[in-house]
Amino acid sequence: MKTGGYNFQSSIATLTVLEPPYFKTSTQLEFTAEYSARMEIPCDVSGFPDPYVSWFRNAEAIDLSQSVYVKRSDNSLVIEKISLDDSGVFQCLASNEAGERSSYAWVRVKSKSKFDFLEL
Repeated sequence: MKTGGYNFQSSIATLTVLEPPYFKTSTQLEFTAEYSARMEIPCDVSGFPDPYVSWFRNAEAIDLSQSVYVKRSDNSLVIEKISLDDSGVFQCLASNEAGERSSYAWVRVKSKSKFDFLEL
């Protein structure tokens, strides 16, 4: 402004709103799987920034570098060939700068029946 003798100043601010993780759908609390079948446990989570998802089995971190368990891009956990040792509590832990949330499910594996080995 020329008339007031004041120098013009401006500034810019950026506002980022963080949103803690939340589950878009409720997770089923118990899964039953047939021995050696493929199983998928969903973890339908969102937030801002996108949450990082970790998986645990019986309170121990799952090693995703092995081919036994695979975390898909939608954060679900896939067990390609489930065994009796996979029975237990699986936990999906989602975290970002705004907080963390977790969801869990019991997985029970049906053992092979003695009749599965009989040939007709």
